[in-house]
Amino acid sequence: MNRTDIINNIRVACRCGERRAGEYLDAELRSLGELRDAGELHYGDLETACSGLGLEYDSIDYFMAALALN
Repeated sequence: MNRTDIINNIRVACRCGERRAGEYLDAELRSLGELRDAGELHYGDLETACSGLGLEYDSIDYFMAALALN
């Protein structure tokens, strides 16, 4: 999955526009990045991020890849 796919899935889940969905995704990635930087990121945090955005857990791979690039 890529960013566009994730944003489209968020749009469907939250019934919002592309820009708002992107903002939700960026905010979640920032939060996860802060947890990672503090050494406090756990797999359950990735599951919670998916749930909070209305995504299936197969989206966890996207979050892991995005966090690895930052």
